[in-house]
Amino acid sequence: MNAGAIGQETADTIDCVEIFTTEGEHGSLKRSDLDFGYRSSPFQNMEDFAAITAATFRLEFSETARRQKQEYLKS
Repeated sequence: MNAGAIGQETADTIDCVEIFTTEGEHGSLKRSDLDFGYRSSPFQNMEDFAAITAATFRLEFSETARRQKQEYLKS
């Protein structure tokens, strides 16, 4: 899935993923190879997809998220 919260989605932060196919083949896919959609991921439509074994995320600082977390912790 392409989960999201606080104005970001998983697809926004994925750099690359490593997968295994049902045939036992290992592969690595870059963000540019992946077509994420609203609450969907390209893995849902891969016929030979078995599992994601690793994911690399590229995180960015978000002042909005920081403020929201601080407000939440105050309450």
